[in-house]
Amino acid sequence: MIFMIADIFNGAEKTATSITTGWLEKLLISGTLIAVEKHCVIFVLFAVVVFIDLTAKWIALARKDLDNHQAVDKSLWACVKDIPTAHRNGLINSYAMKTQFLGKVIVYMIITFPAICIDTAIRISGGHTEFGIMVIAYLCLTELLSIVENLNDAGVSALSGLIAMIKGKRGE
Repeated sequence: MIFMIADIFNGAEKTATSITTGWLEKLLISGTLIAVEKHCVIFVLFAVVVFIDLTAKWIALARKDLDNHQAVDKSLWACVKDIPTAHRNGLINSYAMKTQFLGKVIVYMIITFPAICIDTAIRISGGHTEFGIMVIAYLCLTELLSIVENLNDAGVSALSGLIAMIKGKRGE
């Protein structure tokens, strides 16, 4: 018991002395993270939405695999369970899917970053714009449309009305 308490005090002492080590680096890194926090959240949310779209695409391709093999059960759950089989059958190509996923995220960053820079420059100048919001909203709607279309291709027919609504919001 005494050794355990001594270990706790030794650990606390090491922690207390290491907190002050590298304080300038810690301050700069934490300040930078606070400054870009909103943009990091946007990037993570974009990545999540694109990943959901990728998963929906896998489900649609699995449905195609079930159709090719004239499966009786073509439910959404059957499509999800068939994803590994569709991959083995070559309908889902890991390299192509990963490339598309990373490519989309990079393109989204390339498009979003200048819009946010323009907004920031105009705000610093005293103006008000929403280019960043406009670009982000468009990209989100595009991804949402892709998810709904992929799920529609997977046989979730209840979403067909939503496709028209999203296209209407995008101005198509």
